Amino acid sequence: MKNDVTVHSDEIRQKAEKIFTNHGLSTKDSMIVTDTLVEANLRGTDTHGIVLVDTYIKRLIAGSLNKEPNIHFTKDSLLVSVIDGDNGLGQIISYQAMEKAIEKALNVGIGMSAVNNSNHFGTAAYYSMMAAEKGCIGITLSNASPRLAPWGGITPTYGNNPWSIAVPTNQSFPIVLDIANSLVAFSKILTAKDRNEDIPLDWALDSDGKPTSNPDLAYLLQPMAGHKGYGISVMVEILSSVLANAAIGKDVGKYNSLEEGQNVGHTFIALKIEEFMEKELFFERVQYFIHQLKSTELARDTNKIYLPGEIEYERKLDRLKNGIPVPESILATIESLSK
Repeated sequence: MKNDVTVHSDEIRQKAEKIFTNHGLSTKDSMIVTDTLVEANLRGTDTHGIVLVDTYIKRLIAGSLNKEPNIHFTKDSLLVSVIDGDNGLGQIISYQAMEKAIEKALNVGIGMSAVNNSNHFGTAAYYSMMAAEKGCIGITLSNASPRLAPWGGITPTYGNNPWSIAVPTNQSFPIVLDIANSLVAFSKILTAKDRNEDIPLDWALDSDGKPTSNPDLAYLLQPMAGHKGYGISVMVEILSSVLANAAIGKDVGKYNSLEEGQNVGHTFIALKIEEFMEKELFFERVQYFIHQLKSTELARDTNKIYLPGEIEYERKLDRLKNGIPVPESILATIESLSK
């Protein structure tokens, strides 16, 4: 993109970690938050990368995020944990919650953590991939700040409620689905606004419920797949916020609020494959399905069939080698904060 500067991931990582530690986070917590953001940039999900550093720091300074949260269990059984995040950064809480789900899965076959009193946690894929790295299937669900209306309405009532599934394979990368139930994340609209660009008409609605290409007039996000995206969002809300005793729908705070926490709800699930079948047999069956997908006849103007997460994997390899494109304005903010 024009006005982008290419920066090596190690340089971004070093500066972001320094920024977070200088604003009261422990070294470990700073590394976790930074890793989620840099990983997002490496995989091409730039709207959930270092662009978020400035917002997080403003919230830490204002006190709407807890620098030293007392993350604790309100329930903890053989299979399930319920975790109070004490209004900490969503990444720190979520990392611990998925770790706990993985630990349970490796011990008894399945583990689940339900989280309340959390905040924006970055990309859902990060936590699902944590499970895949340990040989488990990982599932992540979350609610979010209200930016969509029920199908047929014009009042912001629920979030785009992201979810992710990561499946380990015996090849170089896992199969990873990471989607929100709006057509795009609201941060993409903010990025377009920052770059003084129009947005596609199917991204957002204005306050009258009409499609708009002006990011300044974007009031509602449009759901993916119409009423189907709305239905999926409702179910994700129930499985994350309702089940976790977190804020529901319109009660969720804004991700950039300087006055209060969001009380976001997350659910993390890990499944141990060996409880179902031998891992090698599972890999063989996954590979058989991959072969079916990859060997299909290609449509006109299509060069390759991609698996979910494969484009992101290839982009990460490229950006590790050649650097991450960062808007000049964002890089200037990072430089200022790091000094």
